[in-house]
Amino acid sequence: MSSDKLLLFIDTEIIGRANRSPGARKRIRINEAGEAVLPTIGEGTVEQEVSAILSLWNLQYSSPSCPVKEPPVRSEALKILLRSNQQREAGRRKAQFEDRALGTLQDGYDVQHMIRVVRFCWEGWQDDQKRVLPGLVESHLRTAVDFLLSHTMLLRGENNRTAQLPDLFAMQLPNEGSTVCWLLLMIINNGKTNQLNRLEYGISARHRHVLRCPIGHLAFYLFFRWNIMREAPPVFNQRQQWYSIYMLKGSDRHRPLSYATQSEWIRKAFRTAGMSSVTKTTHSGRSQGAREAELAGVNEAQIRRAGRWNNDVLTQ
Repeated sequence: MSSDKLLLFIDTEIIGRANRSPGARKRIRINEAGEAVLPTIGEGTVEQEVSAILSLWNLQYSSPSCPVKEPPVRSEALKILLRSNQQREAGRRKAQFEDRALGTLQDGYDVQHMIRVVRFCWEGWQDDQKRVLPGLVESHLRTAVDFLLSHTMLLRGENNRTAQLPDLFAMQLPNEGSTVCWLLLMIINNGKTNQLNRLEYGISARHRHVLRCPIGHLAFYLFFRWNIMREAPPVFNQRQQWYSIYMLKGSDRHRPLSYATQSEWIRKAFRTAGMSSVTKTTHSGRSQGAREAELAGVNEAQIRRAGRWNNDVLTQ
């Protein structure tokens, strides 16, 4: 591997490559000449390809038995190539008639859409089969918990999938009036932007609207698992008896929910609520929750703290 080979490969094989994802076929557009135009990969995917190649190059260079002698480096020529590709992106999107609403403020949902999603999670299983299957009901309730926690705690999909029971705890918020105010907190010490197990928290409170309350839905979901599905309730005598139980369980309570299943159910709920145009699924609550907080008058510093963002990402 050399800088020249990397530059040639990125220029000829990566930039301008057709998007092979399943969703890309649904976004085929017709140009002015009446010809079908298959979308090509964007600048984000190009950057991922470059990072993957550099990581492999670094692994090979670190091995004493590998003949690669040149250390991996982002040459100035490669930086210029990537910058020029970014400049061509705007023209490419116009030429391929990409939906200009994608990734903008239009690509999201409002309060009424949220209520429709949660209502589907409570009623959708009644329309699927004449004989109600408990496992189907559990999947609907799980989707409601996944959706509401992502929205209120500004979580990524992986945060919910990896969360286990010991990551959840409650704290009382003092001086909130005559009614006791409890907060639900989730320990987040892993994820895409937290590779070093830095301790972070997701925080949620009860909502006055019953269909938007994440704490109430989590209680219903766990009650259904332990009392209707007859899953063995956790035993708190020793940590090893309950520390491996997942909040959103997969095939069993010691296995996490898969991304494919999580995404499939969120998409199903979105379609039922008339949100088929929303491109993000497991990540939608994180961005839309921040927008709702801003519209409600929450200042930027508080949103950044709640979502665990840096300044650049929050601005976007």
